Amino acid sequence: MYEGFNSYAAEMAIANLISQHRKLKPLRFSTNQLLEVARSHPIGLKRLEAAEPYLKQEYGIPLKNGKIHLIWESLPSSVLLDYAFGIDAVFQYLGWSYGLDITVNVNDLSRKMAKQKKLFPLLKELQFERVGVCLLESGLVDPKEFLTKLPKNEHFCFSL
Repeated sequence: MYEGFNSYAAEMAIANLISQHRKLKPLRFSTNQLLEVARSHPIGLKRLEAAEPYLKQEYGIPLKNGKIHLIWESLPSSVLLDYAFGIDAVFQYLGWSYGLDITVNVNDLSRKMAKQKKLFPLLKELQFERVGVCLLESGLVDPKEFLTKLPKNEHFCFSL
């Protein structure tokens, strides 16, 4: 792994690949759509509740009484997708909808896979057909290798 290469850099490397590759079509979700699905399931409500303190720190509005108010509908959909659904990248490839949780830490793989299996009912409601974890071991993402290694099953884990 490169010095200074972190999860954010890994997510940006995959985001750049998705935006520039002609065979990968970015998927878009509205914040309201994501909130509706998350709020309709107990696990989604639990994840929103767990994320609220962090989201208030980043996106909250300070009030005169010292409290911080969070307007859920004003959150960026990408942030909500990450905090509520555990997904960092979404795209369509060959007609299949993919959701990826991207990591640079090999020790996180089993925990992230278990989390995604738990969240699969929510992800299915968002029309994801394939969800998995991508371990990015360097800052370089070869598009051909990415497409070749992209698994064809419902739940997966792969590394680049």
